[in-house]
Amino acid sequence: MFIHASRRTIATLLGLIAAAAAVWSVFISWYAGREGSNIRIQDLFSSGITLNNASTMTSLFLPLAFAALLFVVYAVVGWRSLLVVGGLICIATPLLWGTRQAQTAPGLHSALVGHGPQLAAAAGALMLIAAAVAPPPRRRERLTTPPPEGTTTRAADETAYTAGYSDAQAAVGSDAPTRRLTGHRSAAAQQQPTEQPIRHDDPNL
Repeated sequence: MFIHASRRTIATLLGLIAAAAAVWSVFISWYAGREGSNIRIQDLFSSGITLNNASTMTSLFLPLAFAALLFVVYAVVGWRSLLVVGGLICIATPLLWGTRQAQTAPGLHSALVGHGPQLAAAAGALMLIAAAVAPPPRRRERLTTPPPEGTTTRAADETAYTAGYSDAQAAVGSDAPTRRLTGHRSAAAQQQPTEQPIRHDDPNL
């Protein structure tokens, strides 16, 4: 249990650092001094990065903030897959941006690349490391009460079933339930007097 809690704590700390770095990467330079919060998210799925300005919620902030949100959900429910998805989003965003930037007329020059894409990719790698460190979720075990020692489950059920019929037989004074269950007649039924046979050699008849 101590190891499980320690791994969960370490994974949470790593994921927190990664989520903060992913969000921070949007507000620093990505290319030629242009911040990621000024790059439109739809440019990642077009033929190249344009110079059109974007608002924060329609920029690269959206996918990286979503990755940070997945970490917050992981901190609550503990699903490692959330960290994996968040890490892949953080890595895919700068990779896709670099591909689209290279398709523009000026192209992609390493000297103009800022620290934003590097920080976003590093945040994704750190989030994947956190997913590897995180323990798997615990499975709930069904608690069952074991039967008494030396008694099988079937034998215990038959004993309880017989006892219930015996109590009912004692309450109504009938031998039928016990006889149907066990195949034996009760002691009271066995002691009932039998009828005397009629003798036909009596002279008075």
